[in-house]
Amino acid sequence: MTSSTIHLLKILFLMINLFSVIGFVNQFKFGMKLMDNINEKINVNFTPRKNNIIRQINGFYGLIGPNINMDNNITSLYDLFMGDGIIQGVFFENGNLTFVKHLIKTEKILYEEKFGKIPVNNNYLTILFLALNKIKLFPNVLGMANTAILNVKNNKTDNYYALFERDHPYLIDINFKNKTINTIKKININSLSHFSGHSKNNQKGNVETIDYNIINNNVNYIVLDNKFKKIENIAFKFKYLPIIHDFYADEDIVVLIDSPLFIDFTQNIKNKMPLYLDKVKKTFIYVYDKKSKQTETYSYDNGFYSFHYASVKNTKDTIEIYISLYDDISFTNVNINGKYRKIEINKQSNKVTIYKTKDLEKYNLDFPIGFHDKIVSRNYDNRKINGFVITKGLKIMKKLFFKNKRICGEHNIIFIKHTPHLVFFNIEENKLLKTKQNLLTLVNLYNYEFIDIQLNHDLSLGFHSIFSS
Repeated sequence: MTSSTIHLLKILFLMINLFSVIGFVNQFKFGMKLMDNINEKINVNFTPRKNNIIRQINGFYGLIGPNINMDNNITSLYDLFMGDGIIQGVFFENGNLTFVKHLIKTEKILYEEKFGKIPVNNNYLTILFLALNKIKLFPNVLGMANTAILNVKNNKTDNYYALFERDHPYLIDINFKNKTINTIKKININSLSHFSGHSKNNQKGNVETIDYNIINNNVNYIVLDNKFKKIENIAFKFKYLPIIHDFYADEDIVVLIDSPLFIDFTQNIKNKMPLYLDKVKKTFIYVYDKKSKQTETYSYDNGFYSFHYASVKNTKDTIEIYISLYDDISFTNVNINGKYRKIEINKQSNKVTIYKTKDLEKYNLDFPIGFHDKIVSRNYDNRKINGFVITKGLKIMKKLFFKNKRICGEHNIIFIKHTPHLVFFNIEENKLLKTKQNLLTLVNLYNYEFIDIQLNHDLSLGFHSIFSS
C-alpha cells in the first residue's frame, strides 16, 4: 500500500469519526439478515383464444430496476438509484406465459449474503467503502446492476448484461428453454473504470460506452468489440460535473450534453446526493464527428439536464435532437418534471434553439421508445406513471391514460405480424373495492385495443426494459 493511499484512508477515517460515528453505530450492523434470495418462476394462468395475438408472441419481455418498495420512504433520486438490481419478466411461447423474477447476484449481494447488509445511505461510509474497493478489500457498493439490459451478439450468440453506470457489466443467463434467469458473473474490463448504464450496440457489432470522472471533469467515449476489448477512446473535457446518464451515438456522430451540475456543500452532511442544476448558467453540447475526428462545441444560455434521447436527425445544416429536458432538478428529491422538446443546432451559425409546444408542456414525459416515425413516452404524475403520449415530431398523435393503472417502468414495443404493440407491467387498483391486480398489458398501436394478463405475483418499480426473441 502506498503512502498516499494510507494518507487518504486516514483522512477518510477522520471524516467518519467527526461526522458519522452515530450513523456508523446505528446503521452498519454486519450480521443483519439480508433480504430473502429472489429467484422465482411462476406459470401464468392465462388461456388465449384460438386467434389471440398472445399465441403469436415468442420471446422475453424483461424489466430491470431497483429492488425497492415505492410505498416506503423513497424521498430522493439517490434512493431510487441505489436499489439492488432485480429483473422481472415474462417468457412467451405459443400462448404459454411464464413470469420470472431474479435478484442480480452482484459482488455487493454476495458479500451481504455472508456478512450482512451494507448501508449505502451515508455519504462518509460510502466514501470509505469505495476507497476500500479501490484496494480490493471491499465490494463495489455502487455496483447495483439496476439500470438496463444490454444484448451483445458474439458469434451469433445472444449475451445479456445487466448495467449500472458506476460499475462493470454482469453477464446474465436469460434461458429461453428453461424459462429462467440467473447471474453468471461480473465482467471486469481492465481498460476502463466504469461501463455506462446506457451502453449501445452499433451497426458494426461493436459496443459504445462512456466513462466519466468527476475529479478531473473528463468524459471518455469508448468503443469496444463484442468481447469488450477497447478499440477507440476519445476524451472530452467538461466544464461542469460530468454526471451524464445517457449519450447519443450513430454511425456518424456522438452527442454529449454538459449540464451545469454542482454540489451543494451546505447540504452534504444531511443529504445523500446533494447535486443540483444551476438554471442560469450555460449548457454546452459536444458533437463529435466520427469521420473527421473533430468535435464541435455549441452552447445554450440556460441550464437544462436530460436523462434519455428520443431521436436525432443529422443533416448538412442542422442537428435536430428530440429529447426530454429538465429545467430544474435536484437529486435530493423525486420532484422531476421532464418536458419533451426539440433541440435544433444550426451548424452554420452555431445557434442552439429549443422548440416546445403548449400541448406537450402539459405533461411530464421521459423514457422515449420509437416505432416507425413515432415516439412513445411515459407520463409521470403525482409520483406514479399513469399513461403514455405518442408523438410525431412535436405533434401529439395519441394520448393513452389509465385512471386506475400504476405503470411499473419502461414500456417496450413488440411487432406482431408487422403491427406494433405496446407492452408494460402495471398495477391496477380499485380503491372503492380495495382490490389490486398485478398485470401485463399489451396495447395495439393501430387500433388501441388492449389485453390485460393477470400475474399471480407482486410487481415492483423498474427502469429500462428489453424485448428479445
